[in-house]
Amino acid sequence: MDTMRTLCMLWIIAIWHIGRYMKNERTFIPYNEYTKCITTGILATFTFLSGYFLGGGKISSWKDVLLFYKKRMKRFYILFFISCLSIYIASISFHQEGIVSVWQLLFTLVGINCFIGDMPPTIWYFSMLIIFYLITPAVNFCKSI
Repeated sequence: MDTMRTLCMLWIIAIWHIGRYMKNERTFIPYNEYTKCITTGILATFTFLSGYFLGGGKISSWKDVLLFYKKRMKRFYILFFISCLSIYIASISFHQEGIVSVWQLLFTLVGINCFIGDMPPTIWYFSMLIIFYLITPAVNFCKSI
């Protein structure tokens, strides 16, 4: 299972994203409806596998819930915050697409931009994960009852 997740990450990072940032260079794959469909499937697979592994921990008390969120803050949110802030500063400084307003930055940081529809490129996936992280303890708790 971990090998599958690793392959998904390699596709997304090494092929899909790097190729898109190298606009003037030759890329590994053409960007068309077929490769976009493959990428959507790979993102779905990666999300499913990550959620499957995330749901393995038992949550039966408030202490477990707090421990879950504390781990997420250390592993995810600090780097996510730094990424969003740097994308915002770069977008404003160089007048590029990304996070282009304080509201979009705030909505991205709290994970509600996926409901508003103002999702920045690249970082949208991690913003969406915030919602899943918020509901995971409740799902795991109900599963243990």
